[in-house]
Amino acid sequence: MGPVHIKPGIRNYDWGEKGRSALLPQLLHLKPKKNVPFAELWIGTDKLPVLAKIISAEKCLSIQAHPNARQAKSGFSAGIYHDPHPKNEVIIALSEFHLLSGFRPVSEIRRLWAGAPELSGALKPPGSGGLKDFCRRLLSLDQSAANRILGSLVKRLKKQGKFTRRNPEYWLLKGDRERSLGNFRDKGLFFFYLLNLVRLRTGEAHFIAPGKIHAHLQGRGIEVMNNSDNVVRAGLTAKKVNVPELLKIGDFSPGKPKILAVNRTGGINLSFSNFRIKMSRENILTAAPGFEARYEADSASILLHICYKKLRTVLEVSC
Repeated sequence: MGPVHIKPGIRNYDWGEKGRSALLPQLLHLKPKKNVPFAELWIGTDKLPVLAKIISAEKCLSIQAHPNARQAKSGFSAGIYHDPHPKNEVIIALSEFHLLSGFRPVSEIRRLWAGAPELSGALKPPGSGGLKDFCRRLLSLDQSAANRILGSLVKRLKKQGKFTRRNPEYWLLKGDRERSLGNFRDKGLFFFYLLNLVRLRTGEAHFIAPGKIHAHLQGRGIEVMNNSDNVVRAGLTAKKVNVPELLKIGDFSPGKPKILAVNRTGGINLSFSNFRIKMSRENILTAAPGFEARYEADSASILLHICYKKLRTVLEVSC
């Protein structure tokens, strides 16, 4: 079977880039409409078990996690999930890309918590009960209490001065501007002091396993994942949140994030339960004049030839 052209689908979620500088209209040679966000370009079909997305995030995305195979199957039967499939996910940066991913070491969380009197005065930092119990207490706070605690924190940080993108406070204030309304404060703001702040440079990649609590904050990238729509949200969103399910499926183990770099290693090879990702510096899609480029695969594959700024690579996603 020869190659099949897949027409990408556009998603205009509210967190996408707007205006002439937005990435996706440039890629598609479209004239962007005023105030219309361009968030994602989906590359795949319902019949493929994998999905590739080009994402262009201006605003923070939700605090979320995805189920593993067992959880997805049982949750689908119970009517909780859209489909019975797990969701492994890899984000590959096309620009500087920031995200929250996985819990910081507990000592780091305790230090950050102690440095914010609004937080430490209201709730003791995580101790012997662990991070899961701590998050349960945070997310079960009465909304008026959350408004008071976070409102005081935001007020002080605004007065304190400018923060850089390396500071969690920078992103907390950004999330507050985008997701808080009036005196309402989104409980997802707590997670800026709990989760690792990850910075990817162009060509670097980060794997997000099922259960890992995360949130994309800003940047352009390519996502590769199982073809699943199963998302459990806990904050930083106007969509439905499901705190009990997040506490059930979430991975609350602390640790440092791992970053893969195609530009340094010359390639990336990742294998999951039902798909593989390969990134190569070799250009397999071109041939010398008078010759035909030939590509062979032993299964259905999605190929993306990426020439973006300093990144020159071929992304192959195979089932």
